Amino acid sequence: MTDIFEQYRILVHFLGDLLSPNYEIALLDLRNEVNCITNIVNGHVTGRKAGAPITDLALQIMQSGEYKTKDYLVNYTGMSSGNRVLRSSSLFIKDGEKLLGMFCINIDMSSYIDLCEKIMQLSGTSVSSIELISKSAHALDPIPAENFSNDLSASIDRIIRNQCRHLAIAPDRLNKQERVSFLESLNKTGIFLMKGSIPTVAARLKCSEATVYRYLSKINQTKNQD
Repeated sequence: MTDIFEQYRILVHFLGDLLSPNYEIALLDLRNEVNCITNIVNGHVTGRKAGAPITDLALQIMQSGEYKTKDYLVNYTGMSSGNRVLRSSSLFIKDGEKLLGMFCINIDMSSYIDLCEKIMQLSGTSVSSIELISKSAHALDPIPAENFSNDLSASIDRIIRNQCRHLAIAPDRLNKQERVSFLESLNKTGIFLMKGSIPTVAARLKCSEATVYRYLSKINQTKNQD
């Protein structure tokens, strides 16, 4: 039986040869829980290579089930490790309602932004790079920016840090109700689909892994009842 991903692997390299170096083409095989990036060209755009982990946005898509009603997402904002604005699009590779992988294109917009800034300067109009980046980002779909990493633990830490920003106190000082609410927020990000996330979250909350599992079980039970 032919692997469904074989044609996508060929397409990765075809588009890599066809398009300019500021286009990153990546194939994610979500059947691999850790190193899901199986093929990638122009990885310098996001700083990734084959074997890199899943992104935060892909996790949210898996967790929310958004892929069940859509075949792809186009022109949403990505953010490289060097804080360069990317224009990103993803095609969902599915078997019925099961998400098997994603075929992704990330375009580095920095050269276009720089060109726009130079043109504005020549015209005598003062527009900062920050303003141009902001306008470029807002022109894309209103989806939270996707972040990229080569390291699984770094991806887990970033998701936790982002959720901690919404807390009024340190995560290890949360009471029971606040802790459950915090874990519910983390659960929506899809972080617990990542191998090794439970120990990291438990360490941040300064509680046992068993406690995190127990809370998550109750959260999922409540979710299923709704």
